[in-house]
Amino acid sequence: MFFSVRAILFLCVDSLIAAGENCVGGTLTPEVREQIVNFHKEKKRSLEWDCDLEREADSAFEKLVDGEVDTSKLKVLGRVSDYAHLSSGNITTDVDKALYYWSSRNDLESYSNIMNPENMKVGCAYKFFKPLGHLVCIY
Repeated sequence: MFFSVRAILFLCVDSLIAAGENCVGGTLTPEVREQIVNFHKEKKRSLEWDCDLEREADSAFEKLVDGEVDTSKLKVLGRVSDYAHLSSGNITTDVDKALYYWSSRNDLESYSNIMNPENMKVGCAYKFFKPLGHLVCIY
């Protein structure tokens, strides 16, 4: 009986871990956080999700200039990537588009952020301001 209880507990905990990070006051779902972390893993970059970086990334949306995010006003020591595009209305699709764009353009600072071995953590925020979807990630 002891092994059965332990196995069930392990499976439950494992399921919670697989569902992604849960950040209090965060703007993304655990599934979207996991999507972002898994994307980096596919690029051979294993990163941890950082809830503080997510909250900091979300603060970028307080400083919109003509509907655009001005990342130069963020008070972070990390590296910042931002992406704005016509939204599909689906956060998963929009996040995929942004990550693919960043990773396919090796002339962009965003590509360097994804591939930089010094970056150990990431936190992102997403907002929809009709008609644009904005993704900001801090490493």
